[in-house]
Amino acid sequence: MGTPKEAYLRLSEDTRRKIEETAVALYAQHPYNAVTARMICRTLKINSATLYRWFDSKDDLYIYLMKTLMDRETFPENLVWDMDDFIVQKIRTGECYTDNERKFLVSWQHIPENVLAKLVFEGVLFDDALIRYNLLRMQQAGEVRSDLNIDFIYMLNQASGDRQILAKQLNISPFQLSYVTNSNEGEGLLFYGNTIIPFKDKFDTSLKLYGLMTTKPNEIAKYREKKDA
Repeated sequence: MGTPKEAYLRLSEDTRRKIEETAVALYAQHPYNAVTARMICRTLKINSATLYRWFDSKDDLYIYLMKTLMDRETFPENLVWDMDDFIVQKIRTGECYTDNERKFLVSWQHIPENVLAKLVFEGVLFDDALIRYNLLRMQQAGEVRSDLNIDFIYMLNQASGDRQILAKQLNISPFQLSYVTNSNEGEGLLFYGNTIIPFKDKFDTSLKLYGLMTTKPNEIAKYREKKDA
């Protein structure tokens, strides 16, 4: 998934760049489902056979574009990770994105859930993107409920919009909400049944388990480098 075929990789770097710029602009300017394979082919002035010699599907093209843009720039060490959605943070700190690329990078919030799941499976986005995605869907549909059928929840810092939804769904008091509002590392709330417990967990960052659990982009990159070494 999300890997171009050999025929695409054999194209010149300049040709690939033009193709990717054109495809990013399409996804940035149109809803995901409106961007069909036919539209992509027409815009690129190629036939469908050529497109499928390059990618298995338009989903794979989208995933490849997202991964390529996400990999273009590294996260700064002092990034305030938990203040907002991580891609928005990346855009705010990034100096090398065009307007279309910025729009494309946040388009994941409106793509089909199966495509988002592929992005998470491929490691392009993190698991919490699925949570945020579903919260956005519920907010848009007005489905704010307090009867979530979940026995146990481990909640860390939440973005402002997510906090408002979760507070209504889970009956979180303003005091309890403070533990997931601009909170520090390892601080949050535990939910078990009807019980809500604030916690502060100082995790040993030298443990291998920490490397598997962290969601900090700069740390993930370091642990991946160690793993590949």
